[in-house]
Amino acid sequence: MAGRYRRVGAGLLLLQILSLLQPLCVVWGLPVGSEGKTRRWLFVATHEIDRRDLWQSGGGRINILQNVVGKARAKVPRRSMILFSSENDDIKSSIASTWINRKKFFVAAVTLMLSSSILLEIYSRIGTLFIKDDSPGDKLLPPSVTSNIQHATLVFHGSGGQDAYTDALMEQLRKGDPSQYTQMVEWSLYSSNIFQASFNGERIGQLAAKELVDLFPKGNNLQTVHLIGVSVGCFAADGAARRLKQMLDESHGSSSSTRPFVQLTLLDPFTQRGIFGLGYGNRVFGVAADYTQQYLNTDDPVPSTNAPLLNSVCYDITNLRPENIFGHDWPVIYYCQSDQCGKVMVQKEQQQAVGSVVVL
Repeated sequence: MAGRYRRVGAGLLLLQILSLLQPLCVVWGLPVGSEGKTRRWLFVATHEIDRRDLWQSGGGRINILQNVVGKARAKVPRRSMILFSSENDDIKSSIASTWINRKKFFVAAVTLMLSSSILLEIYSRIGTLFIKDDSPGDKLLPPSVTSNIQHATLVFHGSGGQDAYTDALMEQLRKGDPSQYTQMVEWSLYSSNIFQASFNGERIGQLAAKELVDLFPKGNNLQTVHLIGVSVGCFAADGAARRLKQMLDESHGSSSSTRPFVQLTLLDPFTQRGIFGLGYGNRVFGVAADYTQQYLNTDDPVPSTNAPLLNSVCYDITNLRPENIFGHDWPVIYYCQSDQCGKVMVQKEQQQAVGSVVVL
């Protein structure tokens, strides 16, 4: 798992670096025309002194110094006099032409960078068109084995699918009350593409929320919904929370006492959406939930995963991480082993203030 996240992080970081350097590379690689060479030659020529003639004239060091100054004044006018004198109009026009050409190339390079970024943004969004919700065989959630469900927990894995850490998490979550519905949402077909995973995750979360409401329609005993996201799976968890809020408000009313309590638990959330959505999750994650908590590791190389979210309670567990555990994996491992695993903070006295950061 660590190797996979390192490759994902390295790929995204390389993409961002190349996007920034693209115009510089284009301009730097341009050949310098004769005008540019003329300009450089002028700069050298205005500071040139024939030292060989000085030594041949003799007269000691003082005379040599005087000759240097004299020849510099007599033979070499200042740069400004050469560039702006009426006798050098052709040189001025050549230099101006060179500057205009360079400017055109720079504008073209910037345009190329922006257009390629826009194309990548479109590519990152287009994957959602292939996620359909009208196929009975493609259900994300299996039906409940009992009608006496009071608590539902959905877990959304990270970019590479389920692994040993998420298996251990599911085993721990299923040790709870038998009246709890606990399911891993398998979406690895749509999470493996690092460009499309964020938008795909939002779509998957919305579909999972709809299926959950269909499983437990109005009038059931459902009291809480706990949505757990791992890395880029946090886009799916937050998408489910936003869709749930919309559907529950329509069916129960926004202030109804019968409305289920929705909690988000985000384990080292990946927050960049597409190409242009830097910090998107930092601003948006948790807005639609009744309570949001984040478990954070701050020193791993996976980009956009190392800062507290604005709309959550953040538990910074970086200092507790053993050296042999990859940083991005640590929040899943820690949460699975903690006594807070699976708990839903319904009571106000259990909750921390939104925006607070607790360093453990």
